[in-house]
Amino acid sequence: MEKVITIHDYWDGPIADNWGTYEVPLKDIDGNEIVIAEFA
Repeated sequence: MEKVITIHDYWDGPIADNWGTYEVPLKDIDGNEIVIAEFA
Protein backbone atom coordinates (compact mmCIF):
# COMPACT_ATOMS: atom_id res chain seq x y z
CA MET A 1 0.00 0.00 0.00
CA GLU A 2 1.50 3.28 -1.12
CA LYS A 3 1.44 6.14 1.36
CA VAL A 4 1.40 9.52 -0.37
CA ILE A 5 2.32 12.37 1.95
CA THR A 6 3.27 15.99 1.74
CA ILE A 7 6.62 17.32 2.93
CA HIS A 8 4.74 19.02 5.78
CA ASP A 9 3.23 15.68 6.78
CA TYR A 10 6.63 14.07 6.46
CA TRP A 11 8.13 16.33 9.13
CA ASP A 12 5.09 17.02 11.34
CA GLY A 13 2.62 14.26 10.58
CA PRO A 14 1.90 10.64 11.48
CA ILE A 15 5.23 9.13 10.50
CA ALA A 16 6.78 10.82 13.47
CA ASP A 17 4.69 8.50 15.64
CA ASN A 18 5.23 5.42 13.48
CA TRP A 19 8.83 5.80 12.43
CA GLY A 20 10.08 3.08 10.14
CA THR A 21 6.68 1.46 9.63
CA TYR A 22 6.15 2.65 6.05
CA GLU A 23 7.60 0.92 3.03
CA VAL A 24 9.76 2.88 0.63
CA PRO A 25 9.52 4.63 -1.69
CA LEU A 26 7.49 7.30 0.02
CA LYS A 27 6.38 10.08 -2.30
CA ASP A 28 5.49 13.68 -1.66
CA ILE A 29 2.42 15.47 -3.07
CA ASP A 30 4.21 16.04 -6.38
CA GLY A 31 5.13 12.38 -6.72
CA ASN A 32 8.78 12.85 -5.83
CA GLU A 33 10.43 10.02 -3.97
CA ILE A 34 11.26 10.72 -0.34
CA VAL A 35 14.36 8.89 0.83
CA ILE A 36 14.10 8.36 4.58
CA ALA A 37 17.20 6.23 5.05
CA GLU A 38 19.39 9.29 5.49
CA PHE A 39 17.12 10.55 8.28
CA ALA A 40 16.56 7.26 10.05
